Amino acid sequence: MGRISSITTENDLLYTAGYYVDSGDWLRKACYWVFDVDNPQWTAVPDGQYTDWNTAANRQDLLHAPSGSDSFVHALAVLDGEVYAAGEYYIFNTGESEDAHMAENDPGIICYWANGAFHELRNATEVSGIAAANVPH
Repeated sequence: MGRISSITTENDLLYTAGYYVDSGDWLRKACYWVFDVDNPQWTAVPDGQYTDWNTAANRQDLLHAPSGSDSFVHALAVLDGEVYAAGEYYIFNTGESEDAHMAENDPGIICYWANGAFHELRNATEVSGIAAANVPH
C-alpha cells in the first residue's frame, strides 16, 4: 500500500514519488519509483521483494528519513539522472497513535533529498515543490 504524489520524466524514464507503508513497522516511507516507458513492467514493491524486476531501468529507491519516522514525498525533480525530492517527516512518541499525533496539528519537519542525501529544513513550515537546474560555473 502507498501513495504517489508527484510525477516527472527524463529521457525515456517516468519517475513517480510518494510513500509506501512498511509491513514491518507500519510506518510510511518516502520513496520513488522509476519506470522505463519502453519496458511495460512496473515495479511497485519498494522493499525489493521482486528483485527480478529491480533492474537499473525499472528500480525503486528508498529515501531515508530519521529512524522511526513517517516520511512522505510531495514534490520530485530529476536532472541528469539525479533525483531531488521534497517532503516532510513525523516522529511519533512511543505508543502514540497517528490520530493523536495529527490531532496536535503538528505540521511535521520539512526536508528534502538531493540524490539520496537527506537534509532537514527546520525553519520551513510547508513544501509544495522542488526544482533542479544546471548552473554554469
